[in-house]
Amino acid sequence: MKQIKRVSGNVTWFLIAAVMCGGLARLASATTYYWDNTSPIETTGFGTAGGTWGTDAKWSTSSAGTATSGIIATTTNDALNFGTATASVSCH
Repeated sequence: MKQIKRVSGNVTWFLIAAVMCGGLARLASATTYYWDNTSPIETTGFGTAGGTWGTDAKWSTSSAGTATSGIIATTTNDALNFGTATASVSCH
């Protein structure tokens, strides 16, 4: 009868930990951004929807529109917003 070799328990736990940490790293890298067409001129609000994604410094991490915006390399994990529930981006 042929003997079956077992995989070490340590290797199994290592693989489980590697998969879990990889998933957590992706979650940790997600950021919430807001399109802010008024920064740095105005200190609140978001302005209009104008500008060019990837070229103009329009992404901010402030839901109030109070942080200086920048050119951000967004990822599929990021939450991207054009305004908030109480302060939307104008379309004119």
